[in-house]
Amino acid sequence: MDMKVTESKFRDGSASISLDELAADWEGWGDGEKLDFCHAVTEATFDYLPDVYRFIMKNGDIECWGAIAAWIPRKLPEAEALEWLVEVVHEIPTGKGEKFFQAMALTKSSEAKKALRTCLQRIWDDPSLLSEDNFFDNAAQDAVSCMEAMLQLGDEAPDLNQKYQILAQHPININRQTAIHKLGKYFS
Repeated sequence: MDMKVTESKFRDGSASISLDELAADWEGWGDGEKLDFCHAVTEATFDYLPDVYRFIMKNGDIECWGAIAAWIPRKLPEAEALEWLVEVVHEIPTGKGEKFFQAMALTKSSEAKKALRTCLQRIWDDPSLLSEDNFFDNAAQDAVSCMEAMLQLGDEAPDLNQKYQILAQHPININRQTAIHKLGKYFS
């Protein structure tokens, strides 16, 4: 098996981009180039990096946002990061939330906990949850990630244990194992 490892040139300072350059170039880039940039820029150390994240937050798509999600609560003011994350988690389709739920857990906010509660209910109501139709149940993955973030934020609602018990019996083995691995320690 061939493995490819890439290192961002932003990490060692051999690459940089100004905010003006980013704004001028962004629309000319393809989706893959935008996503590559978003992954690479997380290694940057320039002072205006929060403004680069704000640009991506405004101009990117869900894939770009996912690439930077974990950095938003680390690099932006708490209120700004939380406001954006709450907005995003309420808009993203079921099956695309994992990185955003993880980022919400980093905020340590009670507002994040409330937003995650709403998201979990939306995921739980999704008809694709607990489906045997595919190799992998993306809705179940979102449920696990959302619950894990809630638990990291200290949510101890009794329904989480009930939901865990259901996910731990998921008909698809990989989803069942993921639920047990990520959530089991909270309910043993």
